[in-house]
Amino acid sequence: MRKVFSFCAKSNSRVNRKGNKDFSSYNCFVFTEIQGNAHRFVDDDIHSLSKQAILSVDGIISEVLKKELIDEYLSIEKIEKSKYYQKYRKIYKDYKEKVDYFSLKKDGIRSIDRSDAVPIDIYNQNESAIEKALEVLKSDTYSRDDKLKANEEILGFTVSVPKFRIDDYEIKKLKMPYTELPVINSSYDSECGIRFDKEKKTKKQDKSDDNGEPDNFI
Repeated sequence: MRKVFSFCAKSNSRVNRKGNKDFSSYNCFVFTEIQGNAHRFVDDDIHSLSKQAILSVDGIISEVLKKELIDEYLSIEKIEKSKYYQKYRKIYKDYKEKVDYFSLKKDGIRSIDRSDAVPIDIYNQNESAIEKALEVLKSDTYSRDDKLKANEEILGFTVSVPKFRIDDYEIKKLKMPYTELPVINSSYDSECGIRFDKEKKTKKQDKSDDNGEPDNFI
């Protein structure tokens, strides 16, 4: 079963999030039945409540209405008996009682081993757009909205990769306000993802190549 909705331009939903599409008619299909292995990832109680919320409305869904639906159908009182909520409370209790939040190396939460980077072929294909966006970020003559759009444009050319790959393949850094974005010697396409060639390792890497990691990473 499916429902159709129209998400208005002011909604923070990922559907029409930039508000550029017409929402006078339906622009979103929501399938309400769980299919295949999705049962492994979807809590039955929360799915049932979400389905009730979806079936209770029709037409345009504003941000206000979306919030009202969440407050009404997914309140703590309604989901506290679900397996998801019980598991959440157990994990939260364990971390609260046992984890040293100020020890970065012990808690296993703060350790993030991935970072954003721009593959060199993507940079070469879009160098003009990237450099223009960098100029906008560095200039004092552009508005805050212009700089946000420029920052979003640059991040659109990035991929998330393990940090050790950046150490191995970094060519240069793009200097942005408050941070630097690495450009790495790798190729990328939408079908295979990002690919690394051992022969293209930069001179920064002086560790042994024999680290048990594959040369291609998707």
